[in-house]
Amino acid sequence: MITKADLDNVASLARLKIATKDEKDYLAKLSQILEYMQDLAKVDVKKIKEPVDIFERNSVVRADKIFKPEIGQKELLQNAPVVEGGQIKVKKVL
Repeated sequence: MITKADLDNVASLARLKIATKDEKDYLAKLSQILEYMQDLAKVDVKKIKEPVDIFERNSVVRADKIFKPEIGQKELLQNAPVVEGGQIKVKKVL
């Protein structure tokens, strides 16, 4: 059973304001949740295999390909409006 001090601590950690009239209801609900979690902890799941992919999908990620540009850095920078230190200079965003 969860105590009022436990409820106050959880509410403080979660930055919740619980009205005095709702405390009894929250205490009951949190106690039920904790009891359910204790029941789940008793279940033996050691023999159950962990599913790899429940939807059995194929990978949608394509393989990496090496890309060799046909144009060099100098040619690319010639098209930029402002170049500084071998890089394209842009306006500040933030």
